[in-house]
Parts: sequence; structure tokens; C-alpha cells
Amino acid sequence: GPQPPLYTWLVRIFLGVFGYRVFSMLLLKECIVFAIYMLAYANARLLTKSHVCGLVAAAALQFDPSICWESHRELTHTVLACAMVLAFLYLFLRLDERRWSGYLLLGIGSGLGVLSKYNIVFVYAAVLLAASSLESFRPRLLNRKTMAAAAITLAICAPHFWWILSHRELAFQSVFKLKIERAWWPAISDGLEAWAEVFFAHVGPLVTVFALIFGRSFRTLGIRVPEEKFLWRTLLWIVGMATASVFLFKVTGFRDRYVQPVLVWLPVWLVLLLRNQLTAPRLRILLGLSGATAVGVLIAAPGRILLTERLHRHEVLNTPYRRFARDLAPLVGGVDCIIARDHDIGGNLRLWFPDK
Repeated sequence: GPQPPLYTWLVRIFLGVFGYRVFSMLLLKECIVFAIYMLAYANARLLTKSHVCGLVAAAALQFDPSICWESHRELTHTVLACAMVLAFLYLFLRLDERRWSGYLLLGIGSGLGVLSKYNIVFVYAAVLLAASSLESFRPRLLNRKTMAAAAITLAICAPHFWWILSHRELAFQSVFKLKIERAWWPAISDGLEAWAEVFFAHVGPLVTVFALIFGRSFRTLGIRVPEEKFLWRTLLWIVGMATASVFLFKVTGFRDRYVQPVLVWLPVWLVLLLRNQLTAPRLRILLGLSGATAVGVLIAAPGRILLTERLHRHEVLNTPYRRFARDLAPLVGGVDCIIARDHDIGGNLRLWFPDK
């Protein structure tokens, strides 16, 4: 399909190891979700040298509805891309221009990141542009090790890029989701409105929680140390490139899942800015709210399935595949192959007819 192949490869590995079961798919995605929280912790701890700040950065991910709810409910490639973005940031921050190992790992991580989801390139570009604008970060980029890392990234991506050139119709079949319009002004208006909506849907709840808890300390924040400036300029470049895509390409189809990997690192930056104001009472409130959100998700996730019929709502996960397979069994007993009209039906029937 039109998505990069890394998640598909992981699915095939997990299905091969754990069998064709829902558990295999669930285990894969929840491992990746867990990696997102661990990598947020690792980045914050690396920047602040504080275990507590790392915990707060991981806990603050719960204040982004797209991460704490949608990542469990539906998303796949987006979840993997979030983990790869945080891994890229962690590897970049650990770079030492005197050592090759960090650059080699960065090259491998960057290549795998591109194979997880294409919009991760926005983050790569923003990070590199932000780093090149700061004197303290510039030496990490202006050396031959950076070129070696870029060569590794391209080498990992080259077979997939060749596949795209050979299967352009399949590779670009989901471009329509970007809703590229022809008329200039309606596209600009709709695109900026859609971009603003998804941006504030991610940033709004997170910033609101921190603003309420930290009060005046939040309103008087200053961006002083190079690491704070680096992440601030990374955010500015991301906002600038997304806005430019509206004007240059008339993109209007911004969606939460497209933006989630691009902004998943924001809790790390907020914790870095507020590390000196993180008192024990504020820590308890942050962790308490995060835990309460987690409990709410834990109840709501199965609840929306169990209460679907009672609430007279439609939920695709309530489709009666078990009953369908039971009715179908007498008809397919003597055949080797079942042709289904879509992935949902085919995948679910595969569970009930493993030998077909």
C-alpha cells in the first residue's frame, strides 16, 4: 500500500513469532506506545539530568488526546513514527563530533524513521535547520561524520524509493487525503484553518495544563540555554514549513494523525523550560492528572465497545465476525481460498479460518 514498509515488516515478524492472533497485533502496537513514553523520559532526562523531569515529560504525553487515546484506539504507522521521532531526537542530542558511533546510529535511526512514515522528514529538516542556526550545535553538523550518517540513511531508504518509482500509482494513491485544492484563495483559507485546528488540538491541552499548574512561572518563562533555543527554533521551523505547504502546494487536509509525530516531543521542551519550577506539590498534581487520564482511557477503551449497542452507536469493532464465520463455515469447508472485499473482512476471517 501507500504507507512506508517498516510497520508492515514488524507486523509480519510479530505474526510469525506469536501467531495470527489479535494479541500479536496488540502486543506490537502497545510495545511501540510504551517506547514513546520511555523515549520521552530519556530525552528529558538527557537534557535536564533529572529522573523526575524525565517522569514528568513521559506523564505529560497523557495531556495530548491524540497520543493517550487515538494511539491505542486506531493508529499504527503514526505510533511508530512518534517513537522514531523521539529516537532521532535522542540520538541527535547525544552526538559527539569526536566519535563515529553516534553518527552511525543516527544514520540508521533516520533511515528507519523515513520507512515508518514520510512526514517524519519535516522533523528531520526542522532539527537540522534549528541546529545549524546555533553556534553551540553547529559543530555537530559541519563534519564528515554527518555526511556518512546521511549516506547510511539514503542507503536504507534507497530500495523503498526505487519501489516508489516502479509503483507510482500505488505509492501515491493516498495523496488525495491531503486535499490539495486548485483555487488559490479557498485553499489558503481552508488550509490555514485546518492547520491551526490540529496544531492547537495537540498543543492546547498540554499548554493549558502546564499553565494552570505553574501559574505565574509559566507566564514569565524565558528561553536562555542553547538546548531550549534549539527546541524552540525546531518548533518554529515546523510551524513555518507546515504553513508554507499551504501557500505553495495548497494543502488543506491536515489531520491529527499527521501532526502527532511532528509535535510528540513538545512535553520534553516544556519540562526543560520549567525544570527549576518543578516543586513537589506541582509534581504530585502533574502525575496525579496523568494517572487519572490513564485510568479514564483504561475504562473508556473497552467501554465504548461494550456499550455500543446500548448507546445505539456504530462501532466497527462490534461487527459480529464470530457469527458471520459460523454461518460461513458450511459453505467454505471444501475450498482452499476465500476472497474478501476488503482488509477488515479478510483479516478477521483469517482468524476463524486459519487454513484457508
